[in-house]
Amino acid sequence: MEKRKNTWIRTMEGCIVLVCLCCISLFYVWQHISIVRLGYQIRKNEISFDELLNEKARLQSLVSAIESPANIEKKIMSENMQLNMSNKNQVIRMKI
Repeated sequence: MEKRKNTWIRTMEGCIVLVCLCCISLFYVWQHISIVRLGYQIRKNEISFDELLNEKARLQSLVSAIESPANIEKKIMSENMQLNMSNKNQVIRMKI
């Protein structure tokens, strides 16, 4: 009877150790997968950030080109707006 009890206790201890090892292994695998997923997400965000920076630079150069006095003058000439220089009495200067 005593031998049977010791065998049962050893079997239960072995099962408990085995379950703990399985839980630890599953936790390790889950953690590793989470780290890999985060790495992929970070890389994806970095690529998006670089694309947005390139788009910002492109748009800033476009705005600079559109706002340049030479382009504004060309646009006025191409549309025949026939704008003339203003006279002195047509300009009001305000002091701030």
